[in-house]
Amino acid sequence: MRECVELIEQDNGIHELIFHEATRQAVDDYIVLVAQIINKQIAGNESAAHILMNLTESGAPPFTYVTQQGLALLHEHLKDRSQIHIKSAFLAKESTKTVLSLAEAFVEMLPIDVTFKVFDWTKRGEAEEWLMSDG
Repeated sequence: MRECVELIEQDNGIHELIFHEATRQAVDDYIVLVAQIINKQIAGNESAAHILMNLTESGAPPFTYVTQQGLALLHEHLKDRSQIHIKSAFLAKESTKTVLSLAEAFVEMLPIDVTFKVFDWTKRGEAEEWLMSDG
């Protein structure tokens, strides 16, 4: 059986999460993986977590469920919020970009250091370059 979300740890420090499905199970798998990435970042192994979210195959997962589960994860890390630093790029097709603009507005309201940018699925190189840049 294939995983709903696959994690690839790239040599350049990028954590690529490839969504194979846009389901609640995929969101659950995603939350587990992001928790691992955040724990590693907080432990000092990384100054910031660089996450490449690849939604080209699946499209956007259920937005409300992602929001609920993301808030629950944040609540688990309440005492660590000042230590969480995430830079996340999304690779998406045009049909997914509208939902991601809603997610971007939500993320900007979170009380953690998160930078978020959406890239067209054909711009993988630009997304990786942005993730690893200082800006």
